[in-house]
Order: sequence, then structure tokens, then C-alpha cells
Amino acid sequence: MSEENITNDESDLSTIMNNLSIEGNDKLLEKLLELIGPTRKNTYKYFIKEYFEKKDLNEWISVGEVGDYCSTRRKEETGKPFSDPPREFETIRKDKSPGYWEEKTEGMLKYVKFKIPTEEDILVSKDHGFDKIVINAKLEKCKNKCEITGLPSTESKLAADHWFPKEKGGDSNEDNCIILNKILNEKKNNHLPEDWFCKHLLTNFLNICKRMGNLDEIKLKLIKFIQDF
Repeated sequence: MSEENITNDESDLSTIMNNLSIEGNDKLLEKLLELIGPTRKNTYKYFIKEYFEKKDLNEWISVGEVGDYCSTRRKEETGKPFSDPPREFETIRKDKSPGYWEEKTEGMLKYVKFKIPTEEDILVSKDHGFDKIVINAKLEKCKNKCEITGLPSTESKLAADHWFPKEKGGDSNEDNCIILNKILNEKKNNHLPEDWFCKHLLTNFLNICKRMGNLDEIKLKLIKFIQDF
């Protein structure tokens, strides 16, 4: 192969890789803006969108840098910075787009990188019996969070669970599929949901109330809450 051909091949490969990087960044940005949702001018979400539209989402980003950018831009536009930008960005990450961020720390600084998670990133590896379409639909609805604890997949792996156990005739369809923190899923196992809840979660909760000396008061509140639900 001539030197000219080698140079052309390398140039072509570089162009292809660059195009893939641009395409990947566009896809990431489109998804991030969708998750953040509608914004009003000069709100925090407005400047968050503006910030990420200028960034390469394939790279790590300092959480502090995001906050500083938004606060500076708001001061430029309105004369007043945000009071606590870093906390606002954390709220967007953990409430609006949980499961979509990688994190790392270097010294006292936190860095994040947006990514579109795969099923492998989110779920424990097991033969759950559900079709991928069913699982993806459920993950989308629950925003990659445990449907009971609210913990995102970044805090702990999740599992697709048969609410009514397969062993007791439960179907492997969307109506019977819930997303649980993997530890809760293991505890629930093949128990009926009401038996599992009473034996483990509710019993533990009531034991704490008993230890604190307010069990009777809590029982009355729980009964009223259930009756009013």
C-alpha cells in the first residue's frame, strides 16, 4: 500500500469516527433536552439546556462548572445569580433524569457524563421472562427508578419483577411487570405482594414505631390512610 493510500485511509477513518462522535452527541443531547422538558426563559432549566447545547456530552463535565455557568448567565440576563445552582442541577439529574448519568470524583470535585443507559446497565442479569419491549416500556414509565423506594438505577441495580409470582400463576406481561430495587426483588421472591409487604416492610416499620413508643398512634394513622386511599 502506498504512502498516499495510507494517508487517505487514515483520513477516511478519522472522518468516519468524527461523524460518529457528532451523531452520538446529537442523540445524547436530544434525549437530555427531552428529559429536562419545557423551560421558561432565564429559569435554571433554560440555562441548563443552553449549557449542554454548547458541550460535547461524550466528555466528563464538572458539576460545579454547570452551576457557575447558569448562575453567571442569569446574572448577565437579569442582574441576579441563582442562590444555589449546584443543588438545582443535582435535582435535575436525580429527579428528571435518574439513571442517565455516570459519576466520578477527583479530590473534592464531582464530574458527571450523560449517557443513555442500556438494559444491561439498569437491570440485574437474570431470566425474568419478560419481553424486552415490556421491560423498556416499564423503565420509561418509572424513569429508571424502583417503583416502591424511588431509588434510581445509579444507586442500585433494578430488577423486572412479577408482581404476582410466576410460581402462583402470574403472567409475564406489562400489567404484571414492576421495576424493583434488586434487594427488594430478592426479598419478595415468590411471595404474594401483600404477604411480602406485611411480613418484611410493614413489620420492620411497625417494630421501629413500637420501639419509639408511638405504635398505637401510627396504627390509627395507617388505618385511616388506607381507608381514605
